Amino acid sequence: MWDTKEVEMMDIEGTSDVFIKTSLGSASKETDTHYRCKDGAASFNYRVLYNFMAPALKDHEYTLTVQAWDRDFFASNDLIGEAQIDLKAIFDDVIETGGRSFQITKKYYEQYLKDVMGKGQPLLDFEDEDSFWLPLKGKDENTGEIKVQGLVRLSMAVLSKTE
Repeated sequence: MWDTKEVEMMDIEGTSDVFIKTSLGSASKETDTHYRCKDGAASFNYRVLYNFMAPALKDHEYTLTVQAWDRDFFASNDLIGEAQIDLKAIFDDVIETGGRSFQITKKYYEQYLKDVMGKGQPLLDFEDEDSFWLPLKGKDENTGEIKVQGLVRLSMAVLSKTE
C-alpha cells in the first residue's frame, strides 16, 4: 500500500481521516490513518502480509478486498469506496510453477492477467512497472449513485512460504 489520490472528502470540514483495510479469505488488516487529508492524497508506504494456504477450498477465498475508510471518533467509520481483485490466476501460477513467486507487474498484467482474471474485475492503471492504481467504488452521498470515490496505489506479490 503506497498512497491514494482523488479520495472523496467525508467530513464536514472538507477532510477525511483515511485508512485502508484489506481482507483475504477470513483475515483482514488495516493501515495506519492519514489524519486530516484535505486533497484526497493520503500516504501510507505500508506493507500488508497474509499467510494464505493454497490451493484454497473455495474460489471466493482468493478474493482480495481493498477498502478506503474515513476514521471517525464520535460515530462509526465511513466507507469511502472498495474494490475486489480475484487473485486465483496468480495463485494458480505459483502452484503450477512449484512455488515460484509472482509479482503483479505491468508486463505480467498486460500480457496475461488482464485476460484471465475474469469479467467484472477493475482495470489496473500502472503508475510504473511494479505499482498500480486500483479504483475504489462507493455510493455518492448526494446522488446515491455508485461511482469511483478514489484510487489506491498498490504493489502486490504472491510468494511461497519459504520465500
